[in-house]
Amino acid sequence: MTTKNEAALAALCHMTAAAGIGVTAMLFFQLALPFIGANLIGPGIIWLANKNKSDFIELHGREALNFQLTVLLASMSFIGLMVWLSRIAGDAHHLQALVFLIFGVLCMSVLASVLVTFLATLNAFRQKPFCYLARIPFIKPPAQKNRLSED
Repeated sequence: MTTKNEAALAALCHMTAAAGIGVTAMLFFQLALPFIGANLIGPGIIWLANKNKSDFIELHGREALNFQLTVLLASMSFIGLMVWLSRIAGDAHHLQALVFLIFGVLCMSVLASVLVTFLATLNAFRQKPFCYLARIPFIKPPAQKNRLSED
């Protein structure tokens, strides 16, 4: 059974990721590149410190990290595409419009990721498991111990 402390730490994995997304988004316009990946710091610390103590925290922390790594990879891809298109666009208005469209998609995806992260936080507080649908499983679940091989 999951304790309230475990549920709070699992929820904190998701909440710190949302805060990291906010910090990154706010500072992005000031070219604060050192803050890219701020959404990984909180969940990473909580998960590393508690992954062997609680299966519930291990699950939520791993899910949060996998989702945030996916968000970071997608965001960096969008930004790279925007920079590349901006450099080749010149006076081509259709390419400039495409850059603006990609920027809009990037903003909407960041907003959606924050909303989904808050849903994950609510599930963690309610002591329920949560699986992000759009994520790449960078961090695999721990291997289950095989009781037959322990003989």
